[in-house]
Amino acid sequence: MPKIFVRVIFYLIFLVSIFLLILSVRFVLKIKNAPLVVVEPLGKAVIVNGKRFEGPLALKRGRYLIQGESTLKIFGNRIRIVRIPIFEVEIKWEK
Repeated sequence: MPKIFVRVIFYLIFLVSIFLLILSVRFVLKIKNAPLVVVEPLGKAVIVNGKRFEGPLALKRGRYLIQGESTLKIFGNRIRIVRIPIFEVEIKWEK
């Protein structure tokens, strides 16, 4: 009986470790695919590099010229409200 009990516990621990591995991979992929910066206009729209956007816009690495007051949601749950009519954003960090 103890030998069977040890095997059952071993298999349960194996299944739990596989489950935790799957959860950790999903969590890492969710973080990796999250945008670095999200720009949301405070008014009707915002112009980014000459193109007009009315809703939130996810930005990747690079340099952007933004026209219009907006809210910048930076990766890591930091929020910056920018009330400057024209400003430049440079994103250097990569996950």
